[in-house]
This record gives sequence, structure tokens and C-alpha cells, in this order.
Amino acid sequence: MRRSVCRKLSIALLCFYFTSLLFPFGVAIAYSDYQPQDRYQAPERYQAPKQYQAPEQYQAPGPYQPPETEQSPEQPIPDNYRESDNYRNSGENNNPTEYTEEDIDQALDQINANRPKPQSPLDTDEYKAYKFTINNIYSTLIQKSADADFDISRFDFEGTITSIGRAGLGIISPNDTAIGYGTNLALDVWSAKDNYDKGKSFFKSARQIEFFWKLRQGEQGFSAAQRFGSFVSDITVNPVSTSTIAGKVSPVLAAVDIGFSAYEGVENLKSGEYNKAVGNLGSMLMSGSTIAAATGAGAPIAAGMFIAGAALWGTSKIIQHKEKIGSFIKNPRRAFNKVTDEVKNIGKGIKKFFGFGK
Repeated sequence: MRRSVCRKLSIALLCFYFTSLLFPFGVAIAYSDYQPQDRYQAPERYQAPKQYQAPEQYQAPGPYQPPETEQSPEQPIPDNYRESDNYRNSGENNNPTEYTEEDIDQALDQINANRPKPQSPLDTDEYKAYKFTINNIYSTLIQKSADADFDISRFDFEGTITSIGRAGLGIISPNDTAIGYGTNLALDVWSAKDNYDKGKSFFKSARQIEFFWKLRQGEQGFSAAQRFGSFVSDITVNPVSTSTIAGKVSPVLAAVDIGFSAYEGVENLKSGEYNKAVGNLGSMLMSGSTIAAATGAGAPIAAGMFIAGAALWGTSKIIQHKEKIGSFIKNPRRAFNKVTDEVKNIGKGIKKFFGFGK
């Protein structure tokens, strides 16, 4: 009886989830105001222009007379005059040959910051809020509930809050500040750790892998490809069990994540963000491995899809952070000064909010 109630409850939650996907669009259509066109107004009767009147005959001006120039008297050079070796303005040396590499980097950063860029649909607040609501809040709540078999006493509240809070922190942390960039870098490292843990769930223990490797190497009468194929089948496992509620819910949520990643990949290709598009493809493969494992495609195929997706996602993130990490290593003092200035600005903002400063 209890299992039947849980099954009905899970079906009801899934129906609510899919209804919420369509709800924003339904509300937008229902409350959109139709504006009828204005009534057609016939144009006024055509009035023919008056007869053309030719202008008077053009009178050319006389010959050009240049203005007289006054000869300024020569100024005597003082005896104690000495020409400066270097031109200085406000104490700064403006000789281009003496610019440091830090000065050039600052000038390039200023130019790039002031350069207008068309806003991608992925950067709008509406899309971020919609994705956060569907792909982070709803999906996390449903997955955690399914993991607990919809038993409130077994629900992982800490893991749920952590997962949703981490996603929200990634949305509000801008990449154009040192603190925001550092936050997003830490979140990407955290995601890489999660991907590593999930990847391990497709394989048996290290001791078992070593055992099967030695076992297949000692076989006679089989080609190297056949032994390797048998070895892969021996060491991989299927982490998704369709006999549980969580195993039935996971492929559905993975399909939702694939939809978001596919849309973002297309938009990144349109805007020339090819590196980010590679990361989106990696996310699609990692989510697809869950569907492959649940639909009986085989543990080796699902594991291969996840490894390939994780490799693409990781490569994309390394390239994304390579430039700024290299800049930090090359000039850590400048990066430290940026962080210090931003912390000071945050402190001033807090003081102003509470009325302690101007």
C-alpha cells in the first residue's frame, strides 16, 4: 500500500513539474493584450505643386584675397633655458619606449572593457532566472526526493540547499571582477570534483580493475581488441537502476539538462563562443550517459559517453580560465591590488547601506 502511494505521489510531482515548464508561456499568452490596428484613414486629395520658379542668375564672387599675416616679433631665448630630457606630464613618463608590460595590459583591459558587445540571450536575467528555477531548483528537489523514495525522514536537506545555493552563487557572480571570477573558478573546480565522483560510479573498484586486467592479459587465443573489449565490460557497472524511483526520474531530469545545454550550445556558436559550445557538448554527453544507462544501452557505452563528455567539458573550462590564471601568475601583485580595491568598495557599500558612510 505504501509503495502504491509513493508511486502516485511521484507521478503527481512529475506532472506538476512538467506543468510548471509550460506555465510561464501560458501566462504570457493569456495576459498578452491584443492591440487592434487603427481604422484606415484615406489620404487627402492630391495637391499639385505650384509652377517651378527658376532662381536668379548666379553671381560669382570676386577673386580670393588672402588675409594679411602679422609678423610676430622674435622672442629672445633666455640664457638660463635648458630643454628637458624627457617630456613629463603630472609626474608620469609618457615616452612610449619606456612603457612597462603592466601598463600595456591595463590599457588593453580598459579598451576591452569599454568596447560594446551585443548581449547574448544567455546573459539576460530572464533566461538565467528561468534556468535556475527549472534546472536547479525543481530538478534538485525532485531528484533528492526520488533518492529518498519521497520519505521526508530520509530527505537530504543539506545537499539540496548546497546544490541550489551553489547554482545561485554562480549566477550572481560576474566574471568582470576579480572576486566574481575567483568565485566562478572555485565553482568550476567544485563541479569538476562532482564529475570525477560521478565518473567513478561507472567503474568497479581499483582492485577489481587490476584483477580483470591481469586476467584478460593472461588469456590465450583472443586478439588484443577482443581482450580489451572483455576487460571494459568486466570493469564497468550501470549506476542507474530503473527498478527504483530515482532510476526512473534521473533520465527525465537528464533530458531537461540536455535541452538547456543544446540551446546554450547553439547560441554560443552564433556568438562565436566556440570554446563554450564545446563545454555545452560535453555537458550533453554527460547527461546523455544517464539516459544511456537507464535505457539499457550498456554500461561500457554509458561510461564512454560520460568520459568523453567530461573531457570536453574539462578542456573547455581549462581554456576559459587559462588566460586569466596566466595573467595572475605573471603579475600576482596587480591581481592582489584588484581584489583589495574591490573589497574596499564592497566595504564602502555596506557602510553606506547601513548609514555609516557617505
